[in-house]
Amino acid sequence: MYVPKHKFLGGYFAPWISLNVANGSLVGDIRGGNLSLNGGGAGFADTLVAPLYMGWHFKRADVSAGYAFFAPTGRYTFGASDNVGSGYWGNDLISGTTAYLTKNKGTSANLFIDWEHHGMKRGTNETPGQTFTTEWGLGQALPLDKDVHKLLQLGFVGYDQWQVSDNGGTISNVPARLIPHYSVHAIGVQTNFIAPQRGLSFFFNTTVSSTQAPVCWDAPSSLAGPTHSGFQSPNRKVANERSLEARAGRLDEGTRTDNLQTE
Repeated sequence: MYVPKHKFLGGYFAPWISLNVANGSLVGDIRGGNLSLNGGGAGFADTLVAPLYMGWHFKRADVSAGYAFFAPTGRYTFGASDNVGSGYWGNDLISGTTAYLTKNKGTSANLFIDWEHHGMKRGTNETPGQTFTTEWGLGQALPLDKDVHKLLQLGFVGYDQWQVSDNGGTISNVPARLIPHYSVHAIGVQTNFIAPQRGLSFFFNTTVSSTQAPVCWDAPSSLAGPTHSGFQSPNRKVANERSLEARAGRLDEGTRTDNLQTE
């Protein structure tokens, strides 16, 4: 991240880039059929770039907004089980707000919003539907020493994502627009250890999630503020793509069964 000293439009211009490494696995069963999916992989994942990003500081709130994009730099081969990239470009409109509920800013609430538009997936004619994502947190910071050089932060975190437009093209011989939209929701608790003087921060979290599709979910990444935490991680993006292909396979299987029964 680069932040010039001079203000622009009353705030700070802060472009940034995120280089990601993915390492995960996915196992899932699809209800109503004999289909299942599993896979895993590790490696350099998709790259997240925010060339236009602004931040504003107020007395009791911090606000950020901008444009970012995902570049499909992660390994992707259609049908492979070890993908660590999504195989498509993504364009994101993002906004984040942290509100300080007490004068000493010890109690805070934050909300991050991301609307993502996807390009066509490499090697296919499939275009994944748009997604709307929110991440939120409510936390309390507790000083561990009288000089406030060490802080313990406790709170609740949550995550919600909805597919908000139809898929385009075809997936597994099925018109992609017929594949049901997915949604993912989760809530959990998180604790952070922060050493502001040394620029250190460590966190631990645990969550309970529910989905309308067999996708994996990773926890919201921060109670501290709305910087970049609202984006899908590379693992989550890849898992959603595997789920999409699996749901297409389920529809294709149903079509074949209907044809057999008709014959």
